[in-house]
Amino acid sequence: MTDTLLSSSFTSEFLAFRSIKRFEDGSGYRLHVELQAGPFSASYPFFVESYPVKQFLLSLSALYESLSGEALLKPEYEPQFIRIKAGTGGHMVISGELYVHSDQPQVLKFQFRTDQTCVGLFLQQLHHELAAVAF
Repeated sequence: MTDTLLSSSFTSEFLAFRSIKRFEDGSGYRLHVELQAGPFSASYPFFVESYPVKQFLLSLSALYESLSGEALLKPEYEPQFIRIKAGTGGHMVISGELYVHSDQPQVLKFQFRTDQTCVGLFLQQLHHELAAVAF
């Protein structure tokens, strides 16, 4: 299994989906999110249902083709999310919020930019990884 990596074409910042696994009942996925944005980094287990993943792929494909709009990966009942949004001049803005719900709650808000060529490679890698874990 390979990593699905969305790197910045301007800095060393990145977003990676590692170890994508489909739930045994097919209802969703577990992926390990790693990111570097500015001075912040995270390693985070991200759980998401199948429908939001499907919508994210459709939106990301449309975003890549039209260079407009956004793609949002967000579980149906949790606040965490990852967003890829079209900027100007072929630039893309990667942002999100990751939450830890515990007796010591934490939130990481992040944002960085890249260009559409990096998004195209990320989309291709993501399709490949999801096909590898399909039933």
